[in-house]
Amino acid sequence: MNSFKRKVVMVAAVLGLSLVPQIVGLTSPTTVFAQPVGPSPKITGIIGIVEMKVENVGPGLGKIISPLTNKGATPINVTYDFSKWTGSGWHSINNGSIVIPANGKVNVALNLPRTKEDQRIRLDVLAEGHLPVTRELKFHARRVVYVVRYKTERWVQIDYQYQRTTNELIGQGVNAKIAEAKALGFATKRKTDETTYVFGANAYRTYAYSNADSWHERTFNTKAEQDAFNRKLYNLVPSYTNDGPGLNTQLSER
Repeated sequence: MNSFKRKVVMVAAVLGLSLVPQIVGLTSPTTVFAQPVGPSPKITGIIGIVEMKVENVGPGLGKIISPLTNKGATPINVTYDFSKWTGSGWHSINNGSIVIPANGKVNVALNLPRTKEDQRIRLDVLAEGHLPVTRELKFHARRVVYVVRYKTERWVQIDYQYQRTTNELIGQGVNAKIAEAKALGFATKRKTDETTYVFGANAYRTYAYSNADSWHERTFNTKAEQDAFNRKLYNLVPSYTNDGPGLNTQLSER
């Protein structure tokens, strides 16, 4: 060993250094993924409200029908809630739950009285794991119906024809009034009295009668139509004859 190497060894020994080559390990960086926090994202586009439509089911009463759809491959249990806008918030008026079949459709419905003003109705549908869906409808105000009710107290004479003829067609002049009364629901009948003359043609007196022993009813969209029909009734059937009371009518709105 030459003098230079001896000096290096001596210095290394004094400093406590090793001259044996060291192997340094290189560590690759490691990526750490954060765990998800909170619920999983909700599914959209699977449940839906096709429409909200209204059918009239009675005077002043409408039925809201709403088809709900499920585009998924499995049935879904949903809750639904019909609510009404009160001016300051939504107030629930009907709710429940229903199962929509896979790739299927079901209807939910609500019967609701009409008011004098339009009403705002909302339908909310919710299902676990899905975003809620909502649809609104303007429920139109109650439509006023004008009503005429009519009946008679007895058989009432509505027409008369006098003839002196040899023609076999006797009493045909009252046929039009009889047909008109029948069309309005009245029962009808006729009576013909014959007077025989020695000279000349015989005389025939034909009477037409109508009767409605129970109340009949017609409805109209306007007051003018109601009044016109009421006048038509009295032109056909008098309210009073020599034999007593005849036609009786009642006018109302609802």
